[in-house]
Amino acid sequence: KSIEIPASVTTIGVQAFYDCSELTSVKFNNTNGWWRSSSSTATSGTTISSSDLANTSTAATYLIDTYKSYYWKRS
Repeated sequence: KSIEIPASVTTIGVQAFYDCSELTSVKFNNTNGWWRSSSSTATSGTTISSSDLANTSTAATYLIDTYKSYYWKRS
């Protein structure tokens, strides 16, 4: 139901949390610098708000639904 993303993680793949309907809480140990892109080779993209990622339930919704079809990267 919950997961913690270590500060060392810099990439999350497309649909990494696919079919994780029980996931309700995601804690990012580093919420700064995250962005999303539809390309795995992109070097920039659309910023994901650090305040949204600091909210554990919003972060879970983003990963399993809102931005599930994007690559997530951290600068």
